[in-house]
Formats: sequence, C-alpha cells, structure tokens
Amino acid sequence: MSVQTLKLEISGMTCEHCAQTISKKVSQLEGIISKAVNYPERIGEFEFDTDKVSKSEIIDVINSTGHYKVVGEIESNKNKAYHYDLIIIGGGSAILLPQIMRGVHSRGKGLIQRHFVPLRYTPCL
Repeated sequence: MSVQTLKLEISGMTCEHCAQTISKKVSQLEGIISKAVNYPERIGEFEFDTDKVSKSEIIDVINSTGHYKVVGEIESNKNKAYHYDLIIIGGGSAILLPQIMRGVHSRGKGLIQRHFVPLRYTPCL
C-alpha cells in the first residue's frame, strides 16, 4: 500500500453542508483513507492509497459533484526544509533586536553575514 496526501483548493462551496457533500462523495471512492473538507478555507485534504485510487479520480469526483470545482493543488509543507537567519522567541527577546541588528550591520558580520535584513516584529497575541 502506497499512501499519499492530496490538498486541493475547491471553489463553489457556500456553506458547511457543501463541505460535507464533497466529503461524502469522495469517501465513496475505494482507497480513501481519510478526508477533511474545510468550508471557510475552501480546502480539501485527502489521504489515499495510490494503488486503489488516483489524484485525477478524486478531482473528477469533486468536479462532478454539484457546482464545485477544483481550482488547484496546494503544495504540502510537510517535506519542506526551512532556513532561519534569526529566530526571536517570546516578547523579552525583542528588546535585544535593535542591538543585534546594529551589531550585524556595523561590523558587517555575525548572524546575517553582511546582509542587513530589516525584520518586522509582530508580538504574539
């Protein structure tokens, strides 16, 4: 069994009942392991066995159900690697930000390696 996850942007949903209708139709396909259709975000995420059902079959079922259309596939962040030059955690660390940035900029070396990158501070609420 080969399991894959498909995340789709779906247009045409106007209420939670629309999401339930799509979910119900897709669940009738053999090979669907899990499904989650979110009306407010207009996203459907489907985990399926590629030996039993294909991406195109899932998309075709959605497109043939009511007036819903798959706009596109959303790339998963699951296997992406992220690189951070500077991570600030918590509100207290923000006090040090001007000193860190001034030191990096004036010496031309340090955390950001001669690249002065302005950062926007957004406090956690």
